[in-house]
Amino acid sequence: MFERIIAATYRGIENRRPGGIPYFQTHMAFAFLVWMHVLQIVLLLRIFYLFDIAFMGLTAFIGWSAVLFIGIIFLLRYLLPLEKLKAIELKPGYVKKVNAYLIVYFIFNIIFLIVLISKQSPPGAMQMR
Repeated sequence: MFERIIAATYRGIENRRPGGIPYFQTHMAFAFLVWMHVLQIVLLLRIFYLFDIAFMGLTAFIGWSAVLFIGIIFLLRYLLPLEKLKAIELKPGYVKKVNAYLIVYFIFNIIFLIVLISKQSPPGAMQMR
């Protein structure tokens, strides 16, 4: 199922921008999505005081999590080579439907990430005296 979604995204990008690099753009989109989910989980853990990243700061953590982003790109490239993406059969209309769902999914994830970042309090703000 996941392979079909990635193949539909690849074909959607390929159809919209024939002169671009759709294979790389597809990997970037899904790596960004996974990276957003990891960041959301860490922010949720920080909000509920289960995990504190104050020792390095949120900005430094975001920078270090970029390593995860690059690793996901290489993992996707290894698991789903270009030939495999092109060989997957898709029903007519499936590409448009998947791309529409992914756009909505990205928008809601970005909104959720913004809400989580806005809920962050400065370090030591909730300490009792």
